[in-house]
Amino acid sequence: MSCIDTCIQAIIRTPQMHAIYYETYCRGLARRFSYVVFYEYTEDTVTVYRVFHTSVNPKKWRERLP
Repeated sequence: MSCIDTCIQAIIRTPQMHAIYYETYCRGLARRFSYVVFYEYTEDTVTVYRVFHTSVNPKKWRERLP
């Protein structure tokens, strides 16, 4: 959990560090563990939608994003 929290804190500090990955969602990769954090951001808001393990079928995470 601490690796995911560290990833989310980095996203909050500089949300533009990740390019758009899918539609309007960016993704951050957690270090040391194979988890991906999907999020969107505006000028003053970061919204984390999902945290997925990278072994999840891509169709599943695409279906689960709003």
